[in-house]
Amino acid sequence: MGRIFCRAFNCLASAASIFLLCSLLAACSSFRAPGEQSVRNKNLMAEYFSIAKSYEEQKNYTKAISFYKKVLKDKELHDSAYYKVGYCQARAGNWAEALKIYRQLLQKDKDNKNLKVSVAYVTAMSGNLKEASALYEALVKDNPTDSSVLKNYISVLMALNKYEEAQAQFNLLKETFPDDESIAAIQAKIADGLKL
Repeated sequence: MGRIFCRAFNCLASAASIFLLCSLLAACSSFRAPGEQSVRNKNLMAEYFSIAKSYEEQKNYTKAISFYKKVLKDKELHDSAYYKVGYCQARAGNWAEALKIYRQLLQKDKDNKNLKVSVAYVTAMSGNLKEASALYEALVKDNPTDSSVLKNYISVLMALNKYEEAQAQFNLLKETFPDDESIAAIQAKIADGLKL
């Protein structure tokens, strides 16, 4: 009888050991190491950003915006994603939304040239040419070596029918950037405008 008791006890002990081992393995598989969730979230946000960028490259701005907006939850990627939302809004022709975003970002980073250029461009495209003209004038003064800013300023002046001012800025363009490929086309447009 003692042997039967010992065998039963050993079986019970083995079963208990197996049960404890299985319980431990199950607990370990569901246990997350400290910081693991944070890493998972960062990886997820990076993946959303990548997906958004792919949609942006395909010119599917609505989908790109939806994925960039998911990334806004990440503190480190928030401003980059928010800028991209504004960029996609602008590319989609949603000027008011883009302008709102760019202005908010510019309040946080007042010296950011790219944001200033974006605000000026979107302001012009939204039809507020007078304000866009003032923004581009300031940009030209602050960035005398950027031909694209000067050319955009000239375009806004022509849209405002200020061809004499556009001619003065064109002369600056011709003098500062004599090899610019668009000089002939701009000169022709100004000449046509001055005839009116």
